[in-house]
Parts: sequence; structure tokens; C-alpha cells
Amino acid sequence: MSERENIIKRSREMMCSGRLYNPIFWEYYNSDGVYSDSFECSKIMNDYQVECRKEMYLYNSLPHDEEGDRQRSELLKAIFGEFEGFRKIEAPFYANYGGKHTKLKGIFFANFNLTLIEDGEIEIGDKTMVGPNVVISTAEHPKSSAIRALGQGILYNKKVTIGNNVWIGSGAQIFAGATIGDNCIIGAGSIITKNTVIPPNKIATGVVSKKIVHQLKDIKDE
Repeated sequence: MSERENIIKRSREMMCSGRLYNPIFWEYYNSDGVYSDSFECSKIMNDYQVECRKEMYLYNSLPHDEEGDRQRSELLKAIFGEFEGFRKIEAPFYANYGGKHTKLKGIFFANFNLTLIEDGEIEIGDKTMVGPNVVISTAEHPKSSAIRALGQGILYNKKVTIGNNVWIGSGAQIFAGATIGDNCIIGAGSIITKNTVIPPNKIATGVVSKKIVHQLKDIKDE
């Protein structure tokens, strides 16, 4: 492994660890906000992010015709890995690492303007559908103003996990640490707050937090 590859690997491990860090200067902090570690990797990580986004930008720029659709299909494989089943993301979609930190586990469809804030990890199960203008974010900023004052953009990340056969309505927002169980429906415009775990087979609408999960209704076939 080259030094560049090692720096990227170490930095990704830190990004996914839940520790506070500054993504502009790639400085890392203890939980009390005291600077503790630094990789001299700002340029390498910034270049890595630009590299990750190249295929996404090309994907979004292609024409909506037969040839454009063929090229987008190939780009989806390059971004998310080889897969024989159906996958489609209506362009444009946006991801701050070009989709490289998002794992699609099977068949997937997303409508226009999907936004992935994937500083941490996003995992999406098989046969999941996503409406237009949905935001899925792993990033969270500290509540402490003293810690935020240490550096612009200080954050930490928590993995977002979405199960199989989930339907996410248009305009929904899903935040850091959320888990959505199999077969759930997330209503249009809903907000799934950080660290909320929604059990399988539930309908979630409005602002959903850990405090009200027990109130969610089961899905009834119509």
C-alpha cells in the first residue's frame, strides 16, 4: 500500500469512528475538544474527494437519451459496484464523496435530486425506493459552542442504515445514526432525527425521534 493509500485508509477509519475532526485541515480532536492528532494529509484528502466526485459529475452531465442512459448504467457500476439487477438514479444526484461511501445492497431506485452527505457510511438494502429531493446525512456538528469555535466545520459522523424494501417519500430527510427497518414507509417531507431506530414494518410521518418511535403505526396492506 502506498503512503497516499495509507493516509486515505487511516483518514476514512477516523471519519467513521465517531471522533470529532475538522474536514478542512484534517485535524482530529478528543471528546473534550482538545487537539490530539493530525495527519499531514489535507491536500491528499481534498484531492481524494475531488477524484471521488468525477464520475458523479459526468453522470449528471449526460443527456437523457438512449446513449446517455447506457453510460449512466455503466457509471453506476463504477460508483456502487457491479450488480446484475435493476438500479437507477435519476440525474442529478449529489454526494460529497460521489457515492463512494454509500453501499447499495441490491435493487435500487431514486428519483431526482437525491443528496447523500456521506462523510460516514450509508448502507441501503435491497428493493428500496427513494422519492425526489431526499437527503440522507451521516454528519453531525457538536452542540458545544466552545468545541465548534475550535475550527470551522468541526463534525463527527454516524452510519445511516436503511433496510430492505423501504419506501422513502419525496423530500424526506434522514440524519446521522438513523436506522430504518425492513419494509418501512417514510412519508413525504418527514424528518428522521439523529440516532432514531425505526423498527421493521412501520409507517413514519412528520418529525420522528427516539421519543415517539413507540407511537408509530404498523403497515396495513391495502
